[in-house]
Amino acid sequence: MFSDLEASELRALADVAQIVQFPASALIFREGEAGDCAYVVVRGSVQVFATDRNGDEVVLAQLKELSHVGEQSLLPGRSGRRNASLRACEDTTLLRIPKAEFQKVLTQRHTLKDLLSQTGQQQVRANMIRTARLARMWALFMFINGFISIGILCGLAMVFQTPFIFPSLGATAFLLFFTPTTPAASPRNALCGHAIGIACGYAALQDAGPAIVTALGWTRVLATAISLATTGALMILLNVPHPPAGATALIVSLGVISRPAYLVVLEVAVGLLVGQAIIINRLTGVRYPFWASVPTPEIGALASRGALQRFTRHSVD
Repeated sequence: MFSDLEASELRALADVAQIVQFPASALIFREGEAGDCAYVVVRGSVQVFATDRNGDEVVLAQLKELSHVGEQSLLPGRSGRRNASLRACEDTTLLRIPKAEFQKVLTQRHTLKDLLSQTGQQQVRANMIRTARLARMWALFMFINGFISIGILCGLAMVFQTPFIFPSLGATAFLLFFTPTTPAASPRNALCGHAIGIACGYAALQDAGPAIVTALGWTRVLATAISLATTGALMILLNVPHPPAGATALIVSLGVISRPAYLVVLEVAVGLLVGQAIIINRLTGVRYPFWASVPTPEIGALASRGALQRFTRHSVD
C-alpha cells in the first residue's frame, strides 16, 4: 500500500503514527466498532476474523510483518465501521496511523483509493462465499449430532422405560450443537435452567394436580402461568437463561411427567446431552465451555512511551 507514496507523504504519516504493542491473544479492535485508524504490522502477526450469526468466529486471514489492516473502514463512502475483528497471534508491534492523516493521503492519491476499494470489494465477496459454506457445514453438523445424541437418549428411554427423552430436550440439543458458544447453550445454563423449570413446574403441579386427570379450570391455568413466569424470572435473576427450560416447566406443571423419580431422570437426561455436547463439540474444534460461557478476549493496551522511543530510535538507525 505504501510503495506508491512519495517520501514526503511517508514522512508525514511517520510523524503522526504511533507504535503500539499487544500481547498474544489480545483483541486489537472488534467488528462493528468505529474505525479511527489503520495499522501496519511491524513485528509479529495478527489474525483477522469475523463473527457469524451463531456467535462463532470465522478466521478470514492471518497477516505478518509489513501487512496493512483496518484501512477499509477509513475509506470515503464506507460506513466507517470495522467489518472484522483483529487479534494478536503473538506478542505484536503495530504502527498506528490516525484516520485524518490516512484520508489526507487518499485525497491526494486517487489511484491508491481505487486500489483499496477494489481490494475491499473482493474481501466482501470472499467473506460471503465463506459464510455460505460455513452455514452448510453447520447444517450437516447439526443433523448428524442431533440425530446421534437424541437417538442415544431415545434408546435409553426404551431400555429403562423412563423419560430420558422429552420435548424441550430437542430445543436444548439445537442450542448445544447450532449455537454452542452462546451463553444460553453453556452447560451451566442448560443444567441450571432445566433444574429451575422442573422445580417450578413441580411446585405448580402440587397445587393443582395433573392436567391429564383434572379439569382445566382457573386453578390449573393460574398454576401453569405462575410456573412459567417463575422459571423465567429465576433464570434471569440467577443469570442462567436457557429458553427450552420454559417448556420443561410447562411439561411438568401440566402433569405430562409428574412422578418425582422421573423428574430426576429429566435432569439426568439433560446432563447426558450436555456431556455429549462437550465431547462432540470439543473433538470437532468448537470452543464449547466445560461450565460457563466462553470468555471474551480483552482489548490490548497501548505501548508505553519508552517502547515507542526505543522503536523510533531503532527505525532511524
